[in-house]
Amino acid sequence: MNITLNRIIKPTIVISSLVGAVALCALADYYLRAEKDRDADKPSQIQSYICPHERIKHDDGDSLYCSDKYIRILGLDTPEIAHPEHGIFQDQEYGREAVNLTNKLLDEAKRVTILEDKKDKYGRTLAHVLVDGELLAVKLIKAGLAYETVSFYGDNGFPEFALQIKDAFETSPKPQFESPHLWRKKYQQKDKESAK
Repeated sequence: MNITLNRIIKPTIVISSLVGAVALCALADYYLRAEKDRDADKPSQIQSYICPHERIKHDDGDSLYCSDKYIRILGLDTPEIAHPEHGIFQDQEYGREAVNLTNKLLDEAKRVTILEDKKDKYGRTLAHVLVDGELLAVKLIKAGLAYETVSFYGDNGFPEFALQIKDAFETSPKPQFESPHLWRKKYQQKDKESAK
């Protein structure tokens, strides 16, 4: 009888252990999925705010100041204007046109909304800028005064905006100037001493 009992008990213990292990794995998987779902429901870390007109300071076609915060507009690259402090001593063709349009759109907007992402390696705050609910980047691209940068840098956590920017670039007149990235490689003087 002991032999028969051992033959029944040992397999039962093994089967029970296996069932317990499978149940434990299923429970752990359920818990991890639930945590992931809770994290997905957490509010975004993206900061959104309205920048009052009196706090906006113009810089160039693809950047501005809101109070003392230097903002680099996401999704586009406009032609350069002279910035000796950055080693750029001449305007790129269409640079002033891009600055003028950016300034006009910011000045005429009833509401300028900033959606911050993070800072870049130069300490600028990367952000989408909306003028009366429309992406400033899209307006400049549609005017032929900017190249899109989503293809290179990605969507920065704003997939809907990235699609709008890419669509605008694909369906708008192409810029009549060299990519600012390539232009900077030719004309920007990195060493300020050699520029004097």
